[in-house]
Amino acid sequence: MKKQLLLLFLIILTLEVIAQTQPAQPAAGYGGAADSYSSVTAFNCNDGASGYMLYIPANPHAASLPLVIFSHGFGEWNPLRYGQWIDHIVKRGNIVVFPRYQQNEYTTLSTSFTSNVVTGIKRAIDTIQAHPSWTQPDLNKVFYMGHSYGGLISANLAVNHTSYAIPKPKAILMACPGYGTVPGGQLLSYSAMDSSIFVLDIIEHDDNVVDSAFALTVFNQTTAVPYAHKNLVIHFADSLAMPPVNSSHGESACTDSTYDNGDRGVVMAQAAFAFTDATDFYCYWKLFDALEDCALTGSGCNAAFGDTPAQRNMGLWSNSVPVRPLEVRPHSITTAVNTASAEEHTKVYPNPGMGIFNFETARSEVQQGSIEVYNVLGKKVYSKLYSGSFSFSIDISSQPSGIYLYRLLAENGKLMAGGKLVIR
Repeated sequence: MKKQLLLLFLIILTLEVIAQTQPAQPAAGYGGAADSYSSVTAFNCNDGASGYMLYIPANPHAASLPLVIFSHGFGEWNPLRYGQWIDHIVKRGNIVVFPRYQQNEYTTLSTSFTSNVVTGIKRAIDTIQAHPSWTQPDLNKVFYMGHSYGGLISANLAVNHTSYAIPKPKAILMACPGYGTVPGGQLLSYSAMDSSIFVLDIIEHDDNVVDSAFALTVFNQTTAVPYAHKNLVIHFADSLAMPPVNSSHGESACTDSTYDNGDRGVVMAQAAFAFTDATDFYCYWKLFDALEDCALTGSGCNAAFGDTPAQRNMGLWSNSVPVRPLEVRPHSITTAVNTASAEEHTKVYPNPGMGIFNFETARSEVQQGSIEVYNVLGKKVYSKLYSGSFSFSIDISSQPSGIYLYRLLAENGKLMAGGKLVIR
């Protein structure tokens, strides 16, 4: 009897799980279904490793609109793979250029990927400007975004836009950026990223194609870009219902046959598995929409940055249980005190440094307390108790180069100051 009851319970539980559905696309707002344009005009200039696809909003006609450069992942030069996301971006009011940087998966050298994209961008801009009756790109409102190798390329474009003679971006979004088993396309350093560029760096928790190494490299090296407009975002799986929310490398892909240009390749065979779900609406689409609005008008910053509820929100399952939210680095508890408290009350030197940092605080409340140091993934890598002094030193030179966050706590656990440490 007990076995039968247990079996019945498991059946009921399974049926309840299966009965739940993922969050639907919001009707409006960031990531939402509301469009400003009803159709898209496409131009196929896909003539090789420096070709491109061009998408311009139509109905109504606009004199000029922002320009979005969408760089594909390795082997994914058919926009079919990202069709629904492209359609969403264009119909919200952006010209989209989709450069192709590979002839195929085997013959195009990774060292030429970025230069091929640069050529495609210039060709696309020249093509539009040669047709003055078309909607023109506003070259002061440019965004670079990409998935996988395309995310890496987007970072390259942002750092070297002057030498490439392409427009400076307002912002970049990198979706699972990296090079996997095909290195050679990355820069030696990303430390020259202009401080005015807004940066969203998104990784999937279960990504086994490129992992998080490159994303962390960019996040750690772009020290001039303030946390006010730079976040590392981590997306997690949630298997509460069927189909589950997954967190693999290809989550930003969302097939739309309308955008199929006919190209096929080894990687493109996976296109049939790229369906659109809550991860698209609440992670990638929402964050890019908010990022663009934040960079252009200042209106979307609360949803794009800051470890806010709006930024982390992944919607609700049909039973009103929240989908596992995004995690954001740095956490809001450190960014909240990063600038004001650290500069007003605490001196840290040398910073950047080699790992030995000296602290001097003018606050009597922290004469006794502790200091905690975290890496950008939120793991505590150092802690120390101190008492009887307004100054002390810490040694974290055993940690790798990069950005770390510290919290200075009073004896009662109250957060008194916090900020950033940079190990060269």
